[in-house]
Amino acid sequence: MGCTLHKSDTIFKEQLKLYKAGDNWNLEVSGVNENPTPFLMISHTEKSFECENKHNEFPKNIAYSMQDDLLYARIFDGDTEITFLFERIGLK
Repeated sequence: MGCTLHKSDTIFKEQLKLYKAGDNWNLEVSGVNENPTPFLMISHTEKSFECENKHNEFPKNIAYSMQDDLLYARIFDGDTEITFLFERIGLK
């Protein structure tokens, strides 16, 4: 689960699922659109991966990378790029 907080209020929330289908790894994003959106993993390293869905309006690509204890996410297409920084918080 990923969420964006403003003070103690959740202003955005999404569910992410990594799964293997045949020989391919996929990322499924739900909670944003009416139906889950699948992305095919197109590259990966020990600390990063990138997924793509050429048919999605935006984003076409999602990339995650770990740097120290922080998780960076980039969503992008040919024209627009947005970067997010995530940190792990304890759930109560």
